[in-house]
Amino acid sequence: MTRVLAVIFFLLFSPGTQGWAEPAADPAWEKVSAPGITVLYRSGFQALAEQILEKADRFLVESSSFLGLETATGYTIVVAGSREEFSDLQPAGGAAPEWAGALTYPSSGTVLIMSPGAMKTRETLYWSILRHEMVHLVLGNAQSKAGTRFPVWFEEGIATYMSGEMNLGRILHLGWAQVTGTAPAFPDLEGGFPEESGLAEAAYARSFLFIRYLTRRFGDTAVAKLVQASLASGSLERGSMAAFGTPLSEILEGFSQYARVKATWIPVIASSASIWGGITLLFLLTWYRKRVVGLQTLQKWEQEEEIEREEIKPGKKDEDPRTLH
Repeated sequence: MTRVLAVIFFLLFSPGTQGWAEPAADPAWEKVSAPGITVLYRSGFQALAEQILEKADRFLVESSSFLGLETATGYTIVVAGSREEFSDLQPAGGAAPEWAGALTYPSSGTVLIMSPGAMKTRETLYWSILRHEMVHLVLGNAQSKAGTRFPVWFEEGIATYMSGEMNLGRILHLGWAQVTGTAPAFPDLEGGFPEESGLAEAAYARSFLFIRYLTRRFGDTAVAKLVQASLASGSLERGSMAAFGTPLSEILEGFSQYARVKATWIPVIASSASIWGGITLLFLLTWYRKRVVGLQTLQKWEQEEEIEREEIKPGKKDEDPRTLH
């Protein structure tokens, strides 16, 4: 599981984050730019920086379109070539967990992301992580202008849903947490996610499922409607009434049942006990089949031997042939 957690991002949402110092003034850093976005990188990462610039620009437009929000400008993406550099670039007092691969600082419109080699992840997941961070920039800009703030679980749910980062591992973590009664509750995820990797995975899965539940219950435009209504009204609770005419508490109650069904049955069938039980059953079925086939073969041999004995009895006439059917 360590290999999976090593590529998971972490959102540091702190509008008052201080101490971030862009490395642009350092001559060792180079940059490529497009309207609204600048990518900073060190020598040897130019090709990656150009890819990041192209994709980040597209991800911003797609995120803004999906959420019905303005595409802001003035964003900076800093590429760290190693985990050590990634750690050194983080502001004092704002260090991320060891399993983080990217950080977003909404107050300065900055994303700090490791290179794929430093992150040790496959290309498709790397771009999903970048898309996730672009969603945070769009949402961060909108919240800053509205003077409000979404719960972290809601924003992370949107970013995870839009980036498509959900996988069986995260669902398994949530399922086990639900079975053992340790699943993180949304009130505990208002300001941040757990530092412990397993609980963080469960938190991401639960947040993702809530956004998917919204689209299943209220349609494909539900997320945009709730985001816009919440920004206009100042809270998720008032936004829920304005967007759907339904209290948030009622939506959350329905979601709890949805999450239990979606996440709890998976670890049950994937548990080691179930797996070994299935293996044992398969072994018994195979043994039984071989046993039955063996008995049938023995019976066939006995029948053939009986026929042969009948055919060689003394006094048996050759002209009295038998035909077996």
